[in-house]
Amino acid sequence: MQRRGKVGECKLCRQQAKLHCSHIIPEFCYKSIYRSKHQLTEVRVSPQGLNRRISQKGYKEPMLCSSCEQKMNIWETAFHDFWYSTIVPSGPVTQKYPVIDGFDYKWMKLFHLSVIWRLHSAEGFGRIDLGSYAEQIRDMLLRENAGLANNLPVFGCLLLDDTNKIMDMLITEPGMGRWDNSYFYSVSYAGCEWLFLMVNEPTKKQKEVIDAFGIQVNGSMRLMTAHYKRSRSWDKLVREIRSAIKGRSI
Repeated sequence: MQRRGKVGECKLCRQQAKLHCSHIIPEFCYKSIYRSKHQLTEVRVSPQGLNRRISQKGYKEPMLCSSCEQKMNIWETAFHDFWYSTIVPSGPVTQKYPVIDGFDYKWMKLFHLSVIWRLHSAEGFGRIDLGSYAEQIRDMLLRENAGLANNLPVFGCLLLDDTNKIMDMLITEPGMGRWDNSYFYSVSYAGCEWLFLMVNEPTKKQKEVIDAFGIQVNGSMRLMTAHYKRSRSWDKLVREIRSAIKGRSI
């Protein structure tokens, strides 16, 4: 039986209800990390070094009422069924910029926006501040409106191991930066570094990147690739994207 927290305000619909202990990063993203006895090792980086602790479950907090939890479960299930049956087990990745398609734009976009929104709403797990975009995303999730591809675009960079297979055993706390006068956030889960650009009216440079690598309304997206051990900042990604667009090597 799923444990519930105390009665409080659901952070999505803002109604008083018994709150579920909701995972910030979906539980299925942790399955490949579990050791024996359903345990995992959490590693966090601080100025003092690496801190490790053993956990039974991925991080979760009392956050959502039953109805809102079920809403997000639908998007999670759709992403899981597509991603873990089609993308993760597909074998070595041979293309630098593989294209995936056949998914529903609405649930793909809302699923990822729900993750970044939960990271904003959480009290732990590397909480971020989305500013005014938090309310916009909350409204999009509540109304189940994914917006257009230019509205809060999402990008992905597959993380590969030494054999070029997708390495889905890495979950990171979110990072933040700025590019072309807009904030972005990045977090890794499900074998991919996901990048979220906080913009609704993109500049010409941003529009080029969105058209080339953002989640598209037709249910397709072009992914970047990188070895999981290599440090990749947004600036490096943008330089690579711009070079690829200019050289038409994608």
